[in-house]
Amino acid sequence: MILPMVPSLVVHCINEVELRGMSEPGLYRVNGGATEVKCLKEKFLKRKGAPKLSEVDITTICSTLKDFLRCLREPLITVRLWADFVRATTISDKQDADAALYQAISELPQLNRDTLAFLTLHLQRVSGSPECKMPIRNLAKVFGPILVGYSCQNLSPASSLFTETRNQVTSNSYEEK
Repeated sequence: MILPMVPSLVVHCINEVELRGMSEPGLYRVNGGATEVKCLKEKFLKRKGAPKLSEVDITTICSTLKDFLRCLREPLITVRLWADFVRATTISDKQDADAALYQAISELPQLNRDTLAFLTLHLQRVSGSPECKMPIRNLAKVFGPILVGYSCQNLSPASSLFTETRNQVTSNSYEEK
């Protein structure tokens, strides 16, 4: 049996959000305090095991998860595969688009693939919670830059703001097609 490879911080934060945060309006849109986020992230990264999350507010947990993903050396959608993911979202035939997306996903490193799958399932549950008021489109705006990143490491501000930001949202809200 192959066990999924998902970082502990991601698993614990998502589990706590699903336990206590699924009725929070604006989940993931509202940011926690920078000091609290830094402290919680350090506790995860320096300890063996997880800190007691039941005493931490949900906005801090959500922000810690986003910060962790944002600070990865490379986004979950790797720079090498970025164009393949974007291309999959531009294919008009659903069957061909699905095939292209599955192919791109299969080429991700296992850690990226497993983490992306775990996070995607969570975000689907969040979008399905009417209390959160966070449909897929809103979640794509929050997580697009974090998960999809950009086509290259050194991008001009004009390119990233106009073209690539649109690609991030489109890639992350693929299911709305």
